[in-house]
Amino acid sequence: HPSRARDRVKALQSEAARWAVPALAVGVILLVAAVTYRGVTTHDFVLDDTHTVKHNPALRSLMLAPQWLTSPYSGSGIREFANYRPVLVASYALDHAFWGDGPRGYHVTNLAIHLGVVILGFVLARRLWREDAAAFCAAGLIALHPINAEAVNYVTARSSSLMTWFVLAAIWLSERGVAGSGRW
Repeated sequence: HPSRARDRVKALQSEAARWAVPALAVGVILLVAAVTYRGVTTHDFVLDDTHTVKHNPALRSLMLAPQWLTSPYSGSGIREFANYRPVLVASYALDHAFWGDGPRGYHVTNLAIHLGVVILGFVLARRLWREDAAAFCAAGLIALHPINAEAVNYVTARSSSLMTWFVLAAIWLSERGVAGSGRW
């Protein structure tokens, strides 16, 4: 029916307009965070990164995926370290498959996960406070607070960023489901 189609188009335009300024604000925050952390791509592996990533044979092939789920030792190249984290190990193995042996790709992934946390932080703060300025401040704090530098700079600290991303995503999806937003 033509009037329903027009109503749907108007609703989509209204929704797009409602997100235009916040999207620009998030874009600015992401740009500032990316510029702030731009040097991370030149970092090497440090401390636990060496045995957890650089010298971990479990990451060298995606065919080892069953091992990530069954062995508590797949999280480290040192057999004495039991570290059962299959999602984290899978993320390292995907990095290895995509980027190779060097540290650059692992750091790029850490930065991408951090930026994803910033986006989710903005979205949740906006839904919680219904105020763009407060959400902008919250996302900026997440993006640039020094406590988060470790999770971006230190490959092995990715577990913190991944956990945060999954928790925020679960809260967002749950909240959308409770609110009856769309098909959630």
